[in-house]
Amino acid sequence: MKYCSFSTTCSSFLSSSLSVAFAKIVHCLRHTFATLQLEHDTDIYTIKGMLGHTNVKTTQIYAHIVDKSKRNAADVIHIENLATTNDAVENVSAI
Repeated sequence: MKYCSFSTTCSSFLSSSLSVAFAKIVHCLRHTFATLQLEHDTDIYTIKGMLGHTNVKTTQIYAHIVDKSKRNAADVIHIENLATTNDAVENVSAI
């Protein structure tokens, strides 16, 4: 069995931890980039090429996030319009 010094063990651990952390940061940046591009109406095939995806289905994973975001925004507007419409109906009924 081979024994390693404490400093060698720590260096090895930090090196592998930093590699994992760096890979996670890069993944998050790519995810953010794709999502922001979709939110700004960039064509999905353009984003596919920019990210180097071979299949557009991989890129479409990000589209679900944008669809949900747009749906939530639309729901807020719909609720605000309902409140305004109900107020208008009540005001007309009072006349």
